[in-house]
Amino acid sequence: MLLKRLFLSILLLVGCFTLGFAQNDAQDEDKAIRIDTELIQLDVVVTDKNGQIVDKLSQEDFEITEDGKKQSISFFSLIRPQITENTITPNSSIAINPDKKTSIDVPLIEKSGRVFIVLVDDLHISPINMLNIKKQLFKLVDGEFQDGDRVAVITSGGGLGFLQQLTDERRVIHKAIEKLVGRPQAGVGFGDPAKLTEYQAQRINDGDREALDLGAMNYIRNTPIPIEQARTIVQTTARQIVQTLAFRTTSTLDTIRNSILSVKSVPGRKTLILVTDGFLLEPKESDHLAQMQRIVDSATKSGVVVYSLGSAGLTVGGPNDPFSAENSGGDLRGVGLSLSSQEGVAVLDGMKAIARDTGGFSVINSNDLLKGLKNIVTESSSYYLVAYYPEDSQKNGKFREIKVAIRGDKKLIVKTRKGYFSGEEKVEAKEQAKKLEKANKANKDKKPLDEAGLASSELVNSISSVLPIKDISLKLKSDFLGIVDDNKNNTVFSFAIDLNDIKFTQSDNKHVNKLTTLFIVIGEDGKVAHSTTSAVDVKIPDVKYAETSKSWFFYGTTLSLKPGFYNVRFAVRDPITSRLGSVSGWVEVPNLEKSKMTLSNILLLHEEEVNQLKGKGDGSITGTGQALTIFSEKSSIGFVCYIFNAKTEKLTAQIQVLKNNKALFTSSQINVVEKANQGRIAYSGKLPLAGFPQGEYRLKITITDDKSKIQIFQEQGFTIKN
Repeated sequence: MLLKRLFLSILLLVGCFTLGFAQNDAQDEDKAIRIDTELIQLDVVVTDKNGQIVDKLSQEDFEITEDGKKQSISFFSLIRPQITENTITPNSSIAINPDKKTSIDVPLIEKSGRVFIVLVDDLHISPINMLNIKKQLFKLVDGEFQDGDRVAVITSGGGLGFLQQLTDERRVIHKAIEKLVGRPQAGVGFGDPAKLTEYQAQRINDGDREALDLGAMNYIRNTPIPIEQARTIVQTTARQIVQTLAFRTTSTLDTIRNSILSVKSVPGRKTLILVTDGFLLEPKESDHLAQMQRIVDSATKSGVVVYSLGSAGLTVGGPNDPFSAENSGGDLRGVGLSLSSQEGVAVLDGMKAIARDTGGFSVINSNDLLKGLKNIVTESSSYYLVAYYPEDSQKNGKFREIKVAIRGDKKLIVKTRKGYFSGEEKVEAKEQAKKLEKANKANKDKKPLDEAGLASSELVNSISSVLPIKDISLKLKSDFLGIVDDNKNNTVFSFAIDLNDIKFTQSDNKHVNKLTTLFIVIGEDGKVAHSTTSAVDVKIPDVKYAETSKSWFFYGTTLSLKPGFYNVRFAVRDPITSRLGSVSGWVEVPNLEKSKMTLSNILLLHEEEVNQLKGKGDGSITGTGQALTIFSEKSSIGFVCYIFNAKTEKLTAQIQVLKNNKALFTSSQINVVEKANQGRIAYSGKLPLAGFPQGEYRLKITITDDKSKIQIFQEQGFTIKN
C-alpha cells in the first residue's frame, strides 16, 4: 500500500512543472567551484561597442560595489571554450565490415557541456508567432547546440508534462518543441464589442478616462447604447481582463524563478532563454515587482543568466488592431494611436528588465530571431567568473544592489546580475520547515516505517527528484529492438551501477551487498506503464575485490511496451550506508503495424561483446552492458541494429561519426547482406576508434531502400576516453 501511495507522487510530478537532469561527468564535479552562502559569485560578460567579447582583462581591471560600497574580489577567472587541435593525420582511415575505407576529416572540436533552459512563455505568445518560434528553435537545436550541451524546453503554461526535462537527447527536445502551442491575448476577442487590449484594460482599471472613453465609443459603434452604460460595461470588462493578465504574468514570473532554482546545484554558468511576445506587469493587482526582484536574487545565487527574445518580431498594426484607423474613430483616434505606442513599450519592460538585471540582453523588434538566438548561445560560452565576500555580513533579508565596472574604460559594456536578497535563503528554509511540519501533522498514516518501507519511500523520493541523486553513480540505456527474447518482449533496458560508490560487508570469502532498486517506465500520457522494486545481490570474491570494486556492475531486463514515447527512471539504494542514486532516460517504441520501414535503436558493444554478434541475427542479444557507452581510443566499437518492414532485400547502410552536428567520418554505401528473420533484418559491424580524439560523439546509421530511395536513420551517443 505504501508503494502504491508513493507512486501517486510520481504521477503528480509528471503532470506538473519538472526538470530532470542527466548525470554530470565526475571530472566536471571535481572541477566545480564550491561556494557557501556568504560568497557572492558573478559571471560577467564584457563587450565593446560593437558587441565583440573582450577577454583580455585582469582582476585589477574590475571594480565591484554593493549598495555603493567597494568590495574586495576573492576569486577571479576567465572561462571560455577549450579547443582540441586536430590530432588525426590526413592519411588516417577506418574500415567497417565489410572492408570499405574512407578518410576522416576532423575540424577543431569544442569541449562543450553548457546548460540551456529555453522557457517558452506560451501564456503570452500568439498562435501565429508560435509557428515561427518553433521553426527557429528547431534550427537552433540542430545547428547551434553542441554535443554535451543539455537543454530543457519549458512552458509557462506547463503543458509539456515529462518532456520538461534537462536532456542532451535531441529527440526529446524536438518532441517538446513540436508540442508548443500559442494562446490568444486575454484582451482582444473577435466577439468582444469593446475590443480592449490588455494594456488599455490596465489603463482603464488605473482610472485613465481617455482609455475608458475610447473603449466605450468602440462599444457603441457595434452596440448602440447610452454612453454611461457603455462605460460601465467597459469598466467591468477591463477589470476581468486585468485579473486574467495579472494571473498570467504571475504564472510566467513564477515559472522563470522556478526554472532558475531548479538548476541551482548544477555547476557553472547556466543560460535561460525567455521567449515571449511580452507581458504586462500589474503592480496594482499583484506583487509583480517583488517577483522581479526575487528572480534577480535567484539568478545571482543559482548562476543563471536570462536572455529575452521577443517572439513577435517587427510588429505593425493590422485590421484586427483595436487602435487602427478603422477601429478608432473621431477625435479619439489620437488616443488609440498613443495607447498602441505605449503598449508596444510596456509589454517589453518586464522581459527587458529581467534580462538586463541578470546579466543578459534582449533581442526585440527583429524578424531575424535565429540570429538573436545564435548571439545568445555565443555569449554564453565566454565570461569572467568573479566572486567576493560582502563587506556587510548582516543577513537582514534586504535587497542589495550590485554594480560591476571596468576601471579606466567607460566605453566597455559590462553585463552581470544586479543584486540579491541578503539572508533570503534562511527565510525560505524556515517557511519550508513550517510546511513540512504542517504536512507531517496532517499525515494520517501514523505507523512508523520499517526498513523496507523506508527504503521504498526513499527510492520513490529519489526517482521523483527534480535533480538526479548522485551519491551512487548510475547509467541507464533503453533500446527498442523488436523481439529480444522468448517472451516476445520488444525493449531492452540496461543498467550500470558504479561499485566504487557501494559499501560491502564480508561473508564466506566474499564482499556482499543486497541493493534495493526501483525501475519505472512512464508513458507520454503520464501513466505508469511499468514499475518494479527488486533486490540485487552483488557478490565479489575477496581475491577480486580490489579490482572489481573500482568497476561497474551491469544487469538488465526486457519489457513488451505498446507503441509510444516513454520516460524511464531508475534508482538504487545501498542499505548499508543509505546512500541513493537515480537516473532518467527515454525510449520510443514505433508502431510496426503501419508497415512503414523502421530502424531500431542502436546497441553499442565493447570488444569483448562483439563476438556475440556472430550468428546472433535471431535477436538473442539482449545486452546488459550497453548502459556504459564509454570506449577506449585504442579499442573498437561494435554495433547492431534491426530493420523492420523492408519492402526489398536491396538495402544499403551508411555509417557516420558526428561531432557537434558535423560528420567527422562517413563510410561509403555498404550492402546489408542479412536476410529477414522473425520479420526483421539485422545489421551489425565494428568501427575502430584509433585516431579519434577523446570526447563526445554520435554514431549515425542510415539505411536506404535502393528501390524506393526511402531512408531511415538512428543515432547513438558515445564517449571516447583513455
